[in-house]
Amino acid sequence: MLSHNGCNVKHTNLFVGPMSKEIVETVCELSNQGILVGLIPSRRQVTYDGGYVNNWDTGEFVKFVRSRTKLALIVRDHGGPLQGKVPDDGLREYESDLRNGFNVIHIDPWKSVTSFDKGIEKTLEQILFCLNIDKNIVFEVGTEEVIFAYDHHQFRKLLWRLKKALGDSFKNVRYAVVQSGVRIMGIRNVGIFSKDRLEKMMDVANDFGLKGKEHNGDYLNDCQIKTRVESGLQCLNIAPELGVIQTRIIMKNDGFDLDAATEICFREKKYEKWLPSNFSGLACDEKKRLIVELSGHYHFTEEPFAKVIEASKDEIKSALRDRIVGITNCWEQV
Repeated sequence: MLSHNGCNVKHTNLFVGPMSKEIVETVCELSNQGILVGLIPSRRQVTYDGGYVNNWDTGEFVKFVRSRTKLALIVRDHGGPLQGKVPDDGLREYESDLRNGFNVIHIDPWKSVTSFDKGIEKTLEQILFCLNIDKNIVFEVGTEEVIFAYDHHQFRKLLWRLKKALGDSFKNVRYAVVQSGVRIMGIRNVGIFSKDRLEKMMDVANDFGLKGKEHNGDYLNDCQIKTRVESGLQCLNIAPELGVIQTRIIMKNDGFDLDAATEICFREKKYEKWLPSNFSGLACDEKKRLIVELSGHYHFTEEPFAKVIEASKDEIKSALRDRIVGITNCWEQV
């Protein structure tokens, strides 16, 4: 059991991105009902000076969650340099997270380095920075493949170097990001999943007493998730999929203005990172719908999204609940 910063929870298998207020509310409700789910805000979603999710800053987000549940873990996802809205070293964000009661900090400097050894060095530096503020804070280390790929040998080297340098403080490291070859493109989970690679990664995590955590778990079916569980995977992150689920329900509403939504999304161009390779070959109406599906969640506080969300809130939360519960059940069924 993890007890830190006012949060007392048993092990959590599923961690979800707070893409909307409705997702956060659903996670809080499920956690209070014994279905424990963690929240993993990125530095763009929730930040010390206000993110795109409900316009929350870090303190407001934590206050909202803790007013509804004491059970859900709050995890800074991809903390570190170059992970925010503007280029920085990430230290101010860490300090804000720690002061506001985050339970876990994902130390991820890997966007800012060009060598594996430098990534290890930066990881250690940032862990020590956080420990200097809060000696009890819990850490997640490593990163996903699209940021910096590593094999199980390098993974072992990372954990061994951290353990040697941190000494007794290595006990604060509880999670490590394992890689299995997948990534997100459009509204699909792509890449080539390697069960053998995942199992080797999990063997390393287990050797160091850490919980293996895979990112980019979106758009997987139950069979694909159960294969990972059978391989020993203990934790899975999903984020954009839940935003897409909510957006699709919004788009079905008769009062939704697709053209106005497309204009907002096209202006901000936040869909570009998710575009599939066949985008240019799609028909115009297909392009519009896909652009809104991919990036509508960045604009939920704006019209034409906000009014439709309120009108469709029960349907949205029911669909979110079904998906989250379905994923968590995969651990129970193996």
